[in-house]
Amino acid sequence: MTARTSLPLIVVALFLLGWIGVLEFGRHSKKEAPVPSSLSSVDFEEAVALEWIRGEERIRLERRADGWSLVSPIEFPANEEAIQLILEGFSALGAPATVDPDAQNPRLYGLEPASATARVEWSDGTTWRADFGSEIAGGAGLYATLGDEPWIRQAGAQLAPWVWARAEDWKSRRFFSFEINAVTSIEIENNSGPIRLVNDGGASDWRVESPLSVPAYGGQI
Repeated sequence: MTARTSLPLIVVALFLLGWIGVLEFGRHSKKEAPVPSSLSSVDFEEAVALEWIRGEERIRLERRADGWSLVSPIEFPANEEAIQLILEGFSALGAPATVDPDAQNPRLYGLEPASATARVEWSDGTTWRADFGSEIAGGAGLYATLGDEPWIRQAGAQLAPWVWARAEDWKSRRFFSFEINAVTSIEIENNSGPIRLVNDGGASDWRVESPLSVPAYGGQI
């Protein structure tokens, strides 16, 4: 083999070695995709506080000895049925998208940037955060990203009304702070005089006690 023929072979060999080195470097330096966090171990039932943050607006609800209360921006007993629905909705957030989307640029996937944040707290100081956004052009779809993970999850329809709810919407719908089934007597004042109704122990055992003693209509109130 002459020097004239060996030189091209040496050049080709060096090129191949360099290319293999580049491939190996890329393979080892490529960052592994983060593993989506699971919600199966998150006990939302034990949460003690829930916050909704939308721009400068902040709505805070706290669990107290007598139940959930709206504490900011106004103080009022909270709609516990809605809070229960929300916490169940958090637990049921859909699995991450099968692709690895860029959560920082959701418009690539037909989504508006996230504009609402939910923050959940537990008594031991643990917190959990989810950012919510909707489909472009007023679509009804709702998505969420959890914390800093770059995955987009589909959110259930039951969450949509509450993600954008006002503070007034979180007020309790109950008229009384006691259990209706525990009521044993009712007095009604009218122009004809007072009427007193009493319950003898069952839901259909109501009767008028005064001004005369007769069973209530159907025995129910």
